[in-house]
Amino acid sequence: MHRIDGPGATVDHTFTEGDPVGGVQATVVSAAWLNDVQEELMSVLAGAGIEPVKGVRDQVLKSVRTISLTPTVKRFTSSGSFTVPEGVTTLYISGCGGGGGGAGGTGNHIQGAAAPSGGGGGAGKAEIGLPLNVVPGQVLSIRIGTGGLGGERGIPGGTEPGDGTDGGDTLVGSILTLAGGKGGTRGMTAPNGAYSGGKGGVGFPHGGSGTDGTPAIDRASHTGLSGAGASGPFGGGGLGQRSGIPQGQMSNGLEGLSASGFGAGGGGGGSAYINISPGGRGGNGAPGFLLIRW
Repeated sequence: MHRIDGPGATVDHTFTEGDPVGGVQATVVSAAWLNDVQEELMSVLAGAGIEPVKGVRDQVLKSVRTISLTPTVKRFTSSGSFTVPEGVTTLYISGCGGGGGGAGGTGNHIQGAAAPSGGGGGAGKAEIGLPLNVVPGQVLSIRIGTGGLGGERGIPGGTEPGDGTDGGDTLVGSILTLAGGKGGTRGMTAPNGAYSGGKGGVGFPHGGSGTDGTPAIDRASHTGLSGAGASGPFGGGGLGQRSGIPQGQMSNGLEGLSASGFGAGGGGGGSAYINISPGGRGGNGAPGFLLIRW
């Protein structure tokens, strides 16, 4: 589109009715200017998906209302790419890295004792409405962080429980990294008989640590609770689990609960209790995601 510039237009490109007495020419409305105005209006209708109809006089209004209500967002739950639209120089980013997995619970190898439990996974780093400067036409590679896996359960007789794996980073090209949360760590058994609960994974925030175990049955009721996975703004962490049920049929540690939503950490696995039996597997962390608004 352009401002009127035909015969009779003023120096600042506005219209004038002219003045015959003073010898001032009236502005000539040129075909080029009218065509520009027409096609400019047609582009508004086209942007709203409205077909022009002769005699209908509110189509531009309807088009503007439609366009203004159309969300200009792109959501990513898997990796891909994003091309910055024409005329856009700022993107607003909401999203998170993947959450860490919870560690597995330790198997009990001493009759009458309780083993230590695993730590919960940390939450992935999150942002809400973070502005990023971009260039129209710029192509950004998008990588969505995976959720960390829960650690394997510990089994008496030599199989130690596994640590939870780390959540993956969510990347927006090379201009933004949302770090994944770290996996929770397993509980440890010291040579002197002490049983140390696993630490929660580092994250945003950190996961909870598991409680210690004990070789003494009189203190076993105070042990065995695993660390909860950390929650974030887009997801809830898996809760910590208890050790096996005493004086019951199940002395295995309970499996850690997996995180829900996006970016949260998995819960640690519960330890074995009283009987010689395995611990519980750690819960999985939740994957990251990304929401781009412009």
